[in-house]
Amino acid sequence: MALSKSLVRVSYALFGRIVPRSKRLIEHYRKSGVFLTYEGYMSLAFFTASLISVICLASLVTLKLALGCPFLSIIWIAIAPISIFALTICAFLVYPSIKRAYVVGRISRHLFLTCGLMRIISASGLPFERVLEDTSQIIPEKYTKHYLSEIIRNIKLFGMGTEDAIDEVVKTIPFERLSNILRSSLYATKTVGSPSEYLRVEMEKLREEKIRELDRKITSLTFFGEIYITLLVVSPLIFIVIISILSLLGVPFLGLPTEAWLNLLTFVIVPTMAIALGIFLDLLMGE
Repeated sequence: MALSKSLVRVSYALFGRIVPRSKRLIEHYRKSGVFLTYEGYMSLAFFTASLISVICLASLVTLKLALGCPFLSIIWIAIAPISIFALTICAFLVYPSIKRAYVVGRISRHLFLTCGLMRIISASGLPFERVLEDTSQIIPEKYTKHYLSEIIRNIKLFGMGTEDAIDEVVKTIPFERLSNILRSSLYATKTVGSPSEYLRVEMEKLREEKIRELDRKITSLTFFGEIYITLLVVSPLIFIVIISILSLLGVPFLGLPTEAWLNLLTFVIVPTMAIALGIFLDLLMGE
């Protein structure tokens, strides 16, 4: 942790002045779930890209001078580090979007629990800021815990009102549903004295959405099972029958002998399809 902070400080000292400060880019980054300042993150991107490019340039020059590689022309030695620099910057620019999708998924999966804890705590009649503080201490999901803790920090450390503290933190929350729940819970507290009833209604909505989501997943799993059996069981058997018949007739399939096709099917095609389907299933089901 100390090393990473030192690296960010060094990066900012070197590249902080040339960081692009596009308003749209900053707003997108603030809701990404990356817990670094925008300037620090982009400075780290430039530092990392520069370091990798220098290492690449040094490696290519060493290969050219020491080994005399004929395929390494001056043009390639110049283009490769520039390309790597650009690709590294692009990777840093894309990462916040990937991180945002991940954070939204984590918060969404624990949102029912978050509402339930807030409802239980608010039933005791505590002030809304105490409800948020107690919830942040017991909620297991780290991103929700972080945002609730930020609200409490704004109230206690900076002396903000509860509404102002929530509005400030909402600007950095990537999941709009959680933002709306926090604002609406505060409004319910101001109007009827407790957010308990509002949270009960919200939990009912979340429960119904979860049931529909599970129904969709069951349907998807049914289709996936059919595809899995077709690709990994039925298709290889049909393929084996075809190449066996062609072998008996003395006709090689696509110019390869039967033994080669069997080895290719057993050790390459079927394992590759199994891995691809496993990855697809993991993406389909999530956590």
